[in-house]
Amino acid sequence: MDPIFTLPYSEYAVVEAFTKQLSKKHGFSVYVPVSRQEKGVDFLVYNSKQQKSLRFQVKSSRSYVNYNKKSLSKGHLKYTLWFNNFRERYVVGEADYYILFGLYSDYTVDNQIAAKKSIWCPLILCFNDKEMEALLDSVLTKKESKPDRFFYIAFDSPDQVYGTRGFSTRRDLSGYLLDRQMPNIIKELTSK
Repeated sequence: MDPIFTLPYSEYAVVEAFTKQLSKKHGFSVYVPVSRQEKGVDFLVYNSKQQKSLRFQVKSSRSYVNYNKKSLSKGHLKYTLWFNNFRERYVVGEADYYILFGLYSDYTVDNQIAAKKSIWCPLILCFNDKEMEALLDSVLTKKESKPDRFFYIAFDSPDQVYGTRGFSTRRDLSGYLLDRQMPNIIKELTSK
């Protein structure tokens, strides 16, 4: 009898994105813990040529689409990913990188499907341990400057994303998109 192994979709989609960008011929492999109870690590990326590995933790979100034309005309963004602020559970050094993952529906403002082949699209942000700690520490309520329970990542286009709720002003987080962080990850795995 073969055992059944399950993986949350958010982790599967992130691992798939990594395997598309990290070539086996260059010594890269992705490993997923067999136990779903493995604290702090959702997957590892290993470079066999340098014998180095990095630990990744994936956080997924709820997503919302803003269909309100009046709100959009006032500068509100179309898509919003809603994350729990996990600062109280965050442990420095438990993971090397943190992934914020969300799926958003690819609809036009008039609630029409924009592209039938890509109704659901992933958005993946990647922060190293220190960047994640700084981000979580900056998630505060506007009125009282106390830790906010949630933070939002919002965007009109998946190549330009912003922190909205939980941040004192709209904060550009586009530099943390996975494609833009991948060179740092590769450098860390290949440096001697």
